[in-house]
Amino acid sequence: MYESEFLQLVKEQSPWVSDWRAIEGDEKVAEALSREHRLLYRLEYTGNLLVVGPRRSGKTTLLKLLAYDLIVNRRVDSRRVVYVSCEPLYDHRDLIELFRLLDREGVRFIFLDEVTFVEGWEKAVKYYLDSKLRLGKVLYATGSTTAFLKREPFPGRDIRVALHLPVEFRRFVELFADSSVKKALDNESKLRFHVDDLNYMLLKYLECGGFPELMYQLMEEGRVRASSIEALGEWIEGDVAKLGRSIRLALCLLRGVVARYGTRVSLSSLAKDFELGSHKVAREYLELLEEMLVLRQVLQADPPRRLVVPRRERKVYLTDPALYGMYLRRLLYRKLGQEDIPKLIEGAVAEYLFRRYGEVYYSYQSGRETDFTLLDHPTGIEVKWQERISERDFSNPHLFKRRILVSRSQLKQEGRVEIVPACMLLLRGRAHTLYHMDWRGWR
Repeated sequence: MYESEFLQLVKEQSPWVSDWRAIEGDEKVAEALSREHRLLYRLEYTGNLLVVGPRRSGKTTLLKLLAYDLIVNRRVDSRRVVYVSCEPLYDHRDLIELFRLLDREGVRFIFLDEVTFVEGWEKAVKYYLDSKLRLGKVLYATGSTTAFLKREPFPGRDIRVALHLPVEFRRFVELFADSSVKKALDNESKLRFHVDDLNYMLLKYLECGGFPELMYQLMEEGRVRASSIEALGEWIEGDVAKLGRSIRLALCLLRGVVARYGTRVSLSSLAKDFELGSHKVAREYLELLEEMLVLRQVLQADPPRRLVVPRRERKVYLTDPALYGMYLRRLLYRKLGQEDIPKLIEGAVAEYLFRRYGEVYYSYQSGRETDFTLLDHPTGIEVKWQERISERDFSNPHLFKRRILVSRSQLKQEGRVEIVPACMLLLRGRAHTLYHMDWRGWR
């Protein structure tokens, strides 16, 4: 691209460089500000950051709202704040030229969207970080795959990696619950009196998930549009194709995941029963969709020895409830029913644990399974979505120092087992916008 083309690209995508008031007219910003329940962001981290998250999780809106925060709230000169979608860029040479242009124009805050689909993008980012181009600037770049984290992508360089994921249940409650529930969020002794309200909110969350578009449609308009649900499938299939993989095989694998949701499954049985050809293909597409943040693999572990057993059966969960409902309809041709709720609750607990602890496993010993285990915190978690449970419902208690039974409504300590409603467990801890990682995993 020529310099004039780069300048035109910047002016089209960041019209506020000519008039700061244009940031308020940006489509994403105006939509976010018009909401009855506002999901807004502030620039809290002023270092270089690579933000990775699934499509339609709100990464573009995040960048635009950070630009709004800088220009409107912090009074930064709008000419110093630039947003650019990288889709028109061809390769790393275009990206380097863009960095040079922005340096000449005196830009201080650079927001690059979907940079990881630019061919050779890592070369350009490394060049930027190693040169004087980085001085006095903050770079936020987004992407849709974590594949580059298989090895350390930017050794010794001043940049961090973070995940931006669909909204978690706590943030959902903070946005949409009534004021009495919000006031009790950080006090479980008070929150226990709102379990019925929280279970209502949880069932709503399982219906729409944490993708902002679907979430707002259900909670502010009363229903999720079919076109928005279909768009979720389109971004997954589109990204699979961009990465040079087979859409058909990805959908075969997802059919297997939904059909055997949360149950122990081997790579060989997935391959045989869902037309994947071989266990190697099953592994390849599980890893691909995991890197795209579509699903999570929960491997088996041996808690007493704190060992992971990767060659044994695994369990697989989708990262957001909306994905389960979509693929249930698209691939298994049926609507969400009451029989799916326990599976979705278990999946929501799995995702909560991944976001809080980074690594989550399950155990299977003496013919009995414990749904989840945390090896660094010798804890066992079992999910029992039913009204009445007791400590006897916990499998293999001798394996764990800490034992948690996740119930529908019960909250009590029984013997050495903590019984807690799923809705209250999912509210523990602060809601995060970004989950920081490095190439070894979560921080």
